[in-house]
Amino acid sequence: MKDHGFSKFRIKDNTIIICDQCDREYHVCCLKKQNIANLEILPEDDWFCCIECNNINSTLKELVEAGEQMLPPNIGSFMNKKFEEHGLQHNPELEIIRWRLFKGKKASEVTRVWLSGAVNIFHECFEPIVVPSNSSHDLIPNMVYGRKVKDQDFCGMYCAILTANSVAVSAGIIRIFGSEVAELPLVATRPDCQGKGYFQSLFFCIEKLLSHLNVKNLVLPAAHEAESMWRKKFGFENLGPEQLDQYMKSYPMMAFEGTSFLHKPIVQGRFDKLWKLPPKFLVL
Repeated sequence: MKDHGFSKFRIKDNTIIICDQCDREYHVCCLKKQNIANLEILPEDDWFCCIECNNINSTLKELVEAGEQMLPPNIGSFMNKKFEEHGLQHNPELEIIRWRLFKGKKASEVTRVWLSGAVNIFHECFEPIVVPSNSSHDLIPNMVYGRKVKDQDFCGMYCAILTANSVAVSAGIIRIFGSEVAELPLVATRPDCQGKGYFQSLFFCIEKLLSHLNVKNLVLPAAHEAESMWRKKFGFENLGPEQLDQYMKSYPMMAFEGTSFLHKPIVQGRFDKLWKLPPKFLVL
Protein backbone atom coordinates (compact mmCIF):
# COMPACT_ATOMS: atom_id res chain seq x y z
CA MET A 1 0.00 0.00 0.00
CA LYS A 2 1.43 3.37 -0.93
CA ASP A 3 0.92 6.42 1.21
CA HIS A 4 -1.30 8.47 -1.12
CA GLY A 5 -4.67 9.19 0.44
CA PHE A 6 -4.20 6.63 3.21
CA SER A 7 -5.44 7.02 6.77
CA LYS A 8 -5.45 4.48 9.57
CA PHE A 9 -9.16 3.73 9.24
CA ARG A 10 -10.18 4.59 5.67
CA ILE A 11 -8.68 4.78 2.21
CA LYS A 12 -9.59 7.32 -0.44
CA ASP A 13 -10.19 7.09 -4.17
CA ASN A 14 -6.64 8.29 -4.94
CA THR A 15 -5.08 5.66 -2.68
CA ILE A 16 -2.69 3.35 -4.55
CA ILE A 17 -2.85 -0.29 -3.52
CA ILE A 18 -0.32 -2.88 -4.65
CA CYS A 19 -1.10 -6.53 -5.38
CA ASP A 20 0.86 -8.74 -2.99
CA GLN A 21 1.71 -11.18 -5.79
CA CYS A 22 2.23 -9.35 -9.08
CA ASP A 23 3.31 -6.00 -7.54
CA ARG A 24 1.14 -4.04 -9.94
CA GLU A 25 -0.28 -0.76 -8.65
CA TYR A 26 -3.98 0.16 -8.72
CA HIS A 27 -5.92 3.26 -7.76
CA VAL A 28 -8.80 2.36 -5.49
CA CYS A 29 -11.17 4.34 -7.71
CA CYS A 30 -10.04 2.38 -10.81
CA LEU A 31 -10.63 -0.93 -9.03
CA LYS A 32 -14.17 0.18 -8.28
CA LYS A 33 -14.87 1.41 -11.83
CA GLN A 34 -13.57 -1.85 -13.33
CA ASN A 35 -15.61 -3.93 -10.85
CA ILE A 36 -12.43 -5.56 -9.52
CA ALA A 37 -12.86 -4.53 -5.89
CA ASN A 38 -14.72 -1.99 -3.80
CA LEU A 39 -12.26 -1.13 -1.05
CA GLU A 40 -13.24 1.23 1.74
CA ILE A 41 -10.75 0.19 4.41
CA LEU A 42 -7.20 -1.12 4.34
CA PRO A 43 -7.16 -4.93 3.91
CA GLU A 44 -5.84 -6.63 7.04
CA ASP A 45 -4.23 -9.51 5.14
CA ASP A 46 -2.50 -9.82 1.77
CA TRP A 47 -4.48 -8.33 -1.09
CA PHE A 48 -4.56 -9.82 -4.61
CA CYS A 49 -5.84 -8.14 -7.74
CA CYS A 50 -7.26 -11.31 -9.32
CA ILE A 51 -7.97 -14.99 -8.72
CA GLU A 52 -4.83 -15.96 -10.69
CA CYS A 53 -2.57 -14.03 -8.30
CA ASN A 54 -4.41 -15.50 -5.32
CA ASN A 55 -3.95 -19.05 -6.65
CA ILE A 56 -0.26 -18.50 -7.44
CA ASN A 57 0.39 -17.17 -3.95
CA SER A 58 -1.45 -20.08 -2.31
CA THR A 59 0.47 -22.68 -4.33
CA LEU A 60 3.82 -21.06 -3.57
CA LYS A 61 2.97 -20.96 0.12
CA GLU A 62 2.08 -24.67 0.11
CA LEU A 63 5.28 -25.57 -1.74
CA VAL A 64 7.40 -23.61 0.74
CA GLU A 65 5.68 -25.36 3.65
CA ALA A 66 6.08 -28.78 1.98
CA GLY A 67 9.87 -28.65 2.32
CA GLU A 68 12.31 -30.57 0.13
CA GLN A 69 11.11 -32.22 -3.06
CA MET A 70 12.38 -35.16 -5.09
CA LEU A 71 13.58 -34.64 -8.64
CA PRO A 72 11.73 -36.33 -11.52
CA PRO A 73 12.98 -39.81 -12.52
CA ASN A 74 14.19 -38.70 -15.95
CA ILE A 75 16.67 -36.29 -14.34
CA GLY A 76 18.71 -39.31 -13.18
CA SER A 77 19.85 -40.28 -16.69
CA PHE A 78 20.68 -36.65 -17.43
CA MET A 79 22.85 -36.40 -14.28
CA ASN A 80 24.65 -39.65 -15.20
CA LYS A 81 25.54 -38.20 -18.61
CA LYS A 82 26.88 -34.97 -17.13
CA PHE A 83 29.06 -36.86 -14.64
CA GLU A 84 30.42 -39.12 -17.40
CA GLU A 85 31.48 -36.03 -19.35
CA HIS A 86 33.76 -35.23 -16.41
CA GLY A 87 35.05 -38.79 -16.13
CA LEU A 88 33.06 -39.37 -12.96
CA GLN A 89 30.50 -41.97 -11.95
CA HIS A 90 27.16 -40.83 -10.59
CA ASN A 91 25.46 -43.19 -8.15
CA PRO A 92 21.91 -42.02 -7.32
CA GLU A 93 21.90 -44.32 -4.29
CA LEU A 94 24.93 -42.57 -2.82
CA GLU A 95 24.07 -39.01 -3.86
CA ILE A 96 20.60 -37.91 -2.78
CA ILE A 97 19.54 -34.85 -4.76
CA ARG A 98 16.58 -32.74 -3.70
CA TRP A 99 15.29 -29.26 -4.33
CA ARG A 100 13.39 -26.84 -2.14
CA LEU A 101 11.66 -23.47 -2.40
CA PHE A 102 12.20 -20.89 0.34
CA LYS A 103 10.45 -17.64 1.20
CA GLY A 104 13.11 -15.51 2.84
CA LYS A 105 10.67 -12.96 4.19
CA LYS A 106 9.04 -15.59 6.43
CA ALA A 107 12.02 -17.86 7.06
CA SER A 108 12.44 -19.70 10.35
CA GLU A 109 15.77 -20.09 12.12
CA VAL A 110 16.21 -23.48 10.45
CA THR A 111 15.44 -22.28 6.93
CA ARG A 112 17.63 -19.20 7.40
CA VAL A 113 20.59 -21.58 7.61
CA TRP A 114 19.76 -22.85 4.10
CA LEU A 115 19.34 -19.30 2.83
CA SER A 116 22.72 -18.41 4.31
CA GLY A 117 24.15 -21.23 2.22
CA ALA A 118 22.55 -19.71 -0.89
CA VAL A 119 24.10 -16.32 -0.08
CA ASN A 120 27.50 -18.00 0.15
CA ILE A 121 27.01 -19.67 -3.25
CA PHE A 122 26.14 -16.33 -4.87
CA HIS A 123 29.11 -14.62 -3.23
CA GLU A 124 31.42 -17.38 -4.48
CA CYS A 125 30.31 -16.61 -8.04
CA PHE A 126 29.61 -12.86 -8.02
CA GLU A 127 31.01 -9.66 -6.64
CA PRO A 128 28.62 -7.84 -4.29
CA ILE A 129 25.76 -6.24 -6.23
CA VAL A 130 25.53 -2.59 -5.21
CA VAL A 131 23.54 0.47 -6.20
CA PRO A 132 25.44 3.59 -7.36
CA SER A 133 24.10 5.67 -4.47
CA ASN A 134 25.46 3.25 -1.85
CA SER A 135 28.48 1.17 -2.88
CA SER A 136 28.68 -0.52 0.54
CA HIS A 137 25.15 -1.92 0.36
CA ASP A 138 25.12 -5.47 -1.09
CA LEU A 139 21.79 -6.44 -2.64
CA ILE A 140 22.43 -10.19 -2.70
CA PRO A 141 21.44 -10.94 0.94
CA ASN A 142 18.42 -8.65 0.62
CA MET A 143 17.22 -10.56 -2.43
CA VAL A 144 17.76 -13.97 -0.83
CA TYR A 145 16.05 -13.02 2.44
CA GLY A 146 13.25 -11.06 0.72
CA ARG A 147 13.88 -7.80 2.54
CA LYS A 148 12.58 -4.31 1.95
CA VAL A 149 15.34 -1.71 2.01
CA LYS A 150 14.45 1.95 1.52
CA ASP A 151 12.87 2.22 -1.94
CA GLN A 152 13.75 -1.35 -2.98
CA ASP A 153 11.29 -4.10 -2.13
CA PHE A 154 12.43 -7.71 -2.50
CA CYS A 155 9.66 -9.20 -0.34
CA GLY A 156 8.15 -11.08 -3.29
CA MET A 157 11.33 -13.00 -4.05
CA TYR A 158 11.73 -16.73 -3.47
CA CYS A 159 14.94 -18.74 -3.35
CA ALA A 160 15.11 -22.18 -4.98
CA ILE A 161 17.95 -24.40 -3.75
CA LEU A 162 19.23 -27.72 -5.08
CA THR A 163 20.97 -29.95 -2.54
CA ALA A 164 23.23 -32.99 -2.93
CA ASN A 165 23.44 -35.10 0.23
CA SER A 166 21.93 -32.20 2.20
CA VAL A 167 24.53 -29.71 0.96
CA ALA A 168 23.39 -26.70 -1.08
CA VAL A 169 25.09 -26.85 -4.50
CA SER A 170 22.98 -24.57 -6.72
CA ALA A 171 20.54 -21.72 -6.14
CA GLY A 172 18.29 -19.32 -8.01
CA ILE A 173 16.24 -16.25 -7.07
CA ILE A 174 12.77 -16.11 -8.61
CA ARG A 175 9.93 -13.60 -8.44
CA ILE A 176 6.55 -14.27 -10.06
CA PHE A 177 4.59 -11.24 -11.26
CA GLY A 178 1.25 -13.00 -11.56
CA SER A 179 0.42 -15.12 -14.59
CA GLU A 180 2.01 -12.74 -17.09
CA VAL A 181 5.71 -13.06 -16.31
CA ALA A 182 8.30 -14.23 -13.80
CA GLU A 183 11.91 -13.12 -13.40
CA LEU A 184 15.04 -15.11 -12.59
CA PRO A 185 17.49 -12.33 -11.68
CA LEU A 186 20.24 -14.39 -10.06
CA VAL A 187 21.46 -18.01 -10.39
CA ALA A 188 24.67 -19.70 -9.34
CA THR A 189 26.30 -23.08 -8.69
CA ARG A 190 29.20 -23.74 -6.35
CA PRO A 191 32.44 -23.53 -8.38
CA ASP A 192 33.47 -27.08 -7.45
CA CYS A 193 30.07 -28.40 -8.57
CA GLN A 194 29.77 -26.64 -11.91
CA GLY A 195 29.36 -28.59 -15.14
CA LYS A 196 27.65 -31.56 -13.47
CA GLY A 197 24.08 -30.64 -14.39
CA TYR A 198 23.01 -29.37 -10.98
CA PHE A 199 21.64 -26.03 -12.16
CA GLN A 200 20.02 -27.55 -15.25
CA SER A 201 18.16 -29.88 -12.88
CA LEU A 202 17.11 -26.97 -10.68
CA PHE A 203 16.02 -24.96 -13.71
CA PHE A 204 13.87 -27.88 -14.88
CA CYS A 205 12.05 -27.81 -11.53
CA ILE A 206 11.59 -24.02 -11.69
CA GLU A 207 10.24 -24.28 -15.24
CA LYS A 208 7.84 -27.03 -14.17
CA LEU A 209 6.59 -24.88 -11.32
CA LEU A 210 5.93 -21.94 -13.65
CA SER A 211 4.16 -24.24 -16.09
CA HIS A 212 1.93 -25.56 -13.34
CA LEU A 213 1.13 -21.98 -12.27
CA ASN A 214 0.27 -21.04 -15.87
CA VAL A 215 2.90 -18.29 -15.99
CA LYS A 216 3.41 -17.20 -19.60
CA ASN A 217 7.01 -15.94 -19.73
CA LEU A 218 10.29 -16.18 -17.82
CA VAL A 219 12.68 -13.22 -18.08
CA LEU A 220 16.27 -12.88 -16.89
CA PRO A 221 19.17 -10.42 -17.15
CA ALA A 222 22.02 -12.33 -18.82
CA ALA A 223 25.66 -11.31 -18.79
CA HIS A 224 26.94 -10.97 -22.33
CA GLU A 225 29.34 -13.91 -21.96
CA ALA A 226 26.47 -16.13 -20.76
CA GLU A 227 23.91 -15.27 -23.46
CA SER A 228 24.94 -18.14 -25.72
CA MET A 229 24.59 -20.63 -22.87
CA TRP A 230 21.08 -19.44 -22.02
CA ARG A 231 20.02 -19.69 -25.66
CA LYS A 232 21.55 -23.08 -26.49
CA LYS A 233 20.96 -24.97 -23.23
CA PHE A 234 17.74 -23.42 -21.97
CA GLY A 235 15.94 -22.07 -25.05
CA PHE A 236 15.94 -18.35 -24.23
CA GLU A 237 15.64 -15.59 -26.82
CA ASN A 238 16.28 -11.85 -26.90
CA LEU A 239 13.47 -9.81 -25.39
CA GLY A 240 12.22 -7.15 -27.80
CA PRO A 241 12.53 -3.49 -26.72
CA GLU A 242 8.77 -2.86 -26.76
CA GLN A 243 8.01 -5.89 -24.59
CA LEU A 244 10.89 -5.02 -22.26
CA ASP A 245 9.63 -1.45 -21.92
CA GLN A 246 6.15 -2.74 -21.08
CA TYR A 247 7.52 -5.11 -18.43
CA MET A 248 9.73 -2.45 -16.84
CA LYS A 249 6.82 -0.01 -16.62
CA SER A 250 4.48 -2.60 -15.10
CA TYR A 251 6.79 -4.55 -12.77
CA PRO A 252 9.82 -3.75 -10.55
CA MET A 253 12.18 -6.08 -12.44
CA MET A 254 15.87 -6.30 -11.61
CA ALA A 255 18.29 -4.86 -14.16
CA PHE A 256 22.07 -5.11 -13.83
CA GLU A 257 24.83 -3.23 -15.65
CA GLY A 258 26.44 -5.25 -18.42
CA THR A 259 23.46 -7.55 -18.98
CA SER A 260 20.80 -8.01 -21.65
CA PHE A 261 17.27 -9.21 -21.08
CA LEU A 262 16.35 -12.63 -22.42
CA HIS A 263 13.00 -14.40 -22.21
CA LYS A 264 11.53 -17.86 -22.62
CA PRO A 265 7.84 -18.58 -23.23
CA ILE A 266 6.57 -21.17 -20.75
CA VAL A 267 4.42 -23.94 -22.17
CA GLN A 268 1.49 -23.97 -19.76
CA GLY A 269 0.53 -27.33 -18.31
CA ARG A 270 3.39 -29.02 -20.17
CA PHE A 271 4.69 -30.94 -17.16
CA ASP A 272 1.49 -31.64 -15.25
CA LYS A 273 1.51 -35.39 -15.99
CA LEU A 274 5.16 -36.08 -15.15
CA TRP A 275 4.48 -36.67 -11.45
CA LYS A 276 1.46 -37.48 -9.40
CA LEU A 277 0.60 -34.69 -7.01
CA PRO A 278 -0.03 -35.66 -3.37
CA PRO A 279 -3.35 -34.69 -1.77
CA LYS A 280 -2.14 -31.47 -0.18
CA PHE A 281 1.16 -30.34 -1.64
CA LEU A 282 2.52 -29.84 -5.14
CA VAL A 283 5.46 -32.18 -5.70
CA LEU A 284 8.06 -31.20 -8.26
